[in-house]
Amino acid sequence: MPHEKSEGAEIKYDLWDWDVEINRYRGQFKEEADALALVRTLVSRYGTAHADDLELGGITAEGEIIPSLSGAALLARAERVLAHPQRARQKAAAS
Repeated sequence: MPHEKSEGAEIKYDLWDWDVEINRYRGQFKEEADALALVRTLVSRYGTAHADDLELGGITAEGEIIPSLSGAALLARAERVLAHPQRARQKAAAS
């Protein structure tokens, strides 16, 4: 990831938490920003190092697998997308 949506393309984003004590699927999201908001919440609660236990990936409606992000790369993506969530959604809708 990052992956730019083409017009009408649907991507489902999946978030996993591989922490030894938690180890669970956090959910599927239609919007990357929604998944990244949960990442931000989890990191706020458990600390920045918890990002190493999180993994966000996706799959398009056509079956193309979006490479997953974790750790520092995931935090950087969250910062970039959530800094301007409205612009990111407008760009995705316009694509």
